[in-house]
Amino acid sequence: MSDSTRKGEREFAPKIVYPGRPGAAGDGSPDPAAPSPGPGTPIGRPAAAELEDGSRGRGLGLWLLAGLQIAIAAGLLGWVGTLNSARGWELERSFDVDEELQAALTGLDLMIRVAVIAAGGFLLSALALITLRRLGWFLAVGWAVLMTVTGLGAVYGLPALVCLFAPSTRARFH
Repeated sequence: MSDSTRKGEREFAPKIVYPGRPGAAGDGSPDPAAPSPGPGTPIGRPAAAELEDGSRGRGLGLWLLAGLQIAIAAGLLGWVGTLNSARGWELERSFDVDEELQAALTGLDLMIRVAVIAAGGFLLSALALITLRRLGWFLAVGWAVLMTVTGLGAVYGLPALVCLFAPSTRARFH
């Protein structure tokens, strides 16, 4: 320990002097009374969003919503596997010919594409929620609105919008 540290305090890193932020003496030196960032704390960005009630970070509602989105995406990817199996059966064992076969394959291909796009959207929305960034909140709200408007996920979209617009949830995004 050096002589400049207080008794019982460890020196982890040198004090950082911010330009334009003078200390108590007004000479640009760090203020000894000001708390210094601890080890591992990024400078200029809080470790987690802090609310007025003292709660920090991601709440249970955000984790549940992100988990629900990941579960829906996993279910959709499982559905893609089922649709691919149905497509293989249609090609090899079906009694459909010409236009009927072509129509069945076109319908299966469209359902596969919609399921893959929806799974990607749910995964992207879940990751956006976990970031706690304002852009992530907008992306999650946009996805919930899109799912509600298209009717594909109205059962998901309306409760998600209620959760995302709750003041306690909205305050967590900075």
